[in-house]
Amino acid sequence: MNQKYSTQKKIFFSIVILTYLVMVLLNFLTPLIADDLQYMAKTEGFFTILNNEYTQYQTWTGRSIVHIIARIFLLMPKIFFNILNPLAFIYVTLLIYILSTKKRYSISKYLVILFSLWLFTPAFGEVFLWETGAANYLWGSTIILTFLAIYHKQTVSQKVKWINPANCVSIFALFFLGLLSGWCNENTSGGAVLLALGYIGYNKLRQQPIPKWMISGLIGAVTGLVIMVKAPGNAIRSTYFNRSNWSFTKKLVEGVFQITQSLQENAFYFILLVMLATVIGFILFNNSEKLILSIGYIFAGIATIYVLAFSPTGLNWGRSYYGGALYLVIALLISWPDKIDKKQLFYSGTFTILIVSFTFSFVLGTIDITLSHKKINERYNYLVQQKTLGNLNPVFANFDEENLSNYPAYSNRLSHVGKDKKAQINRATANYFGLESVASVSEKDWQLIYKNGSSELMNIVKAKKYFSKINNSKYIVLLSGTYSNVSGQYIDFLVNDLVFTDGDAIIGSNVDHLPLEGNPVFSQKKINIGKKQVNIRSGRINEENTVFNQIIIDNVDYSRNGTGLNIVVLSAETQAILDSVAIDTTGNVTR
Repeated sequence: MNQKYSTQKKIFFSIVILTYLVMVLLNFLTPLIADDLQYMAKTEGFFTILNNEYTQYQTWTGRSIVHIIARIFLLMPKIFFNILNPLAFIYVTLLIYILSTKKRYSISKYLVILFSLWLFTPAFGEVFLWETGAANYLWGSTIILTFLAIYHKQTVSQKVKWINPANCVSIFALFFLGLLSGWCNENTSGGAVLLALGYIGYNKLRQQPIPKWMISGLIGAVTGLVIMVKAPGNAIRSTYFNRSNWSFTKKLVEGVFQITQSLQENAFYFILLVMLATVIGFILFNNSEKLILSIGYIFAGIATIYVLAFSPTGLNWGRSYYGGALYLVIALLISWPDKIDKKQLFYSGTFTILIVSFTFSFVLGTIDITLSHKKINERYNYLVQQKTLGNLNPVFANFDEENLSNYPAYSNRLSHVGKDKKAQINRATANYFGLESVASVSEKDWQLIYKNGSSELMNIVKAKKYFSKINNSKYIVLLSGTYSNVSGQYIDFLVNDLVFTDGDAIIGSNVDHLPLEGNPVFSQKKINIGKKQVNIRSGRINEENTVFNQIIIDNVDYSRNGTGLNIVVLSAETQAILDSVAIDTTGNVTR
């Protein structure tokens, strides 16, 4: 082994190790979010995973293989995922390397793989860092690319050392691997079927023998794809999206238009680079095999993306494009030379641009991932704090901020805790943190009211108990609302025990006896509480017959503006805002 080869090998593996360590860090900076919490709640234990997944197959989706992977990880402490998930990322980069080069330890080529995955992967964080997302996409692609690498090896070298072409074990093993590959992800697995068929067709065209395992593997992949697509749960899930009711023609036309527009806005230069690399690579190296393989992966990538036209969702640039982008990255790398000659201006120039683009993007993306980690953990730490204080029904700021980039796992496309305490994600989050319920409010309301509000009051979810608690001299209670909209069992309590209590602690405004004529009609009280200016208003907009309620303190409306009774509670001692609720017709407290 010469010195130059040994040095290349050391640098190559140093880059691999450094990449792994960076991905470990990014995984540790990615908390559990969205579907992670839901799948944890829906998975009873290791011995129920198959039964739980069968239920999901019947009721929601057919992606059983990748969701089994997700459930296994989610039952373990996240540190296991943080350590193992980067290994899957490294494995995918090495599979791309195997699919695109015959040379060992090409440093420049491996760097292009890393740069391409970072720069061109849609929703990087959702695909590679988010636990449920990574199981669906990254781990699914490890299975699919392993399957395709075997077909690729057979095609370019006419043998795979550890596979006996006529051996029954090999035939069954490839059928099983094909089954898993076809059962991972609808469009990416469909692309794998196309590529397996393409490898067989290319060998047939060259009049090369077709091993029986290549046929059994293709049959397995088609079988897995059919099992996944035909899941009863897919039909149920599709009813949640309006596109499912469209005609075939409308889906096709509008889907193709939307996907093309999305590609133009987000992947134009990427696709142009792939096309140029393929053409220039053939002109420079005159390698017809590379040209055909590259075109095959381009076709599979484009088909994998455009088949989304028939999907009920996922047409915008996002994680559903991952499989297509992955195949296009492989096409780019197949055409990319193993060693860049300084005279190859296109490749040397492009490599320089990729380095610069990656450097800026990596710095900004890592900062954004760190900021996202900080924001999410601030919310989660607040829930832990509230539980410690005895508040088992807290509210916290919702996840409605936009990220600076697509690199954090957090996304507004994911399911997050909302106002409805009974929503599945709300219940799953409450279960994870050991709470009775959890709901979200706007960032503004959380900062103004609940972040430093009363944990004691926030824990109350029933009106009668809430009324009893706030009818206390340590509180100043501001009321605004239509009492007739409050359940009858509470009216006597309000009239006799709360609203008309002597003293200044209870201050209210209502529209019960105001005429319906006029636009709008107000009942209004203006007072000063300490240094605070308070304006309590109620009214009804005649044209829409819409009731509105406002409790304005120092020009900020603190009310929930519900149609029932709105209450803002202040500390009698400090005049700090302690809580803001609306009492609806069922006697429930909402924030």
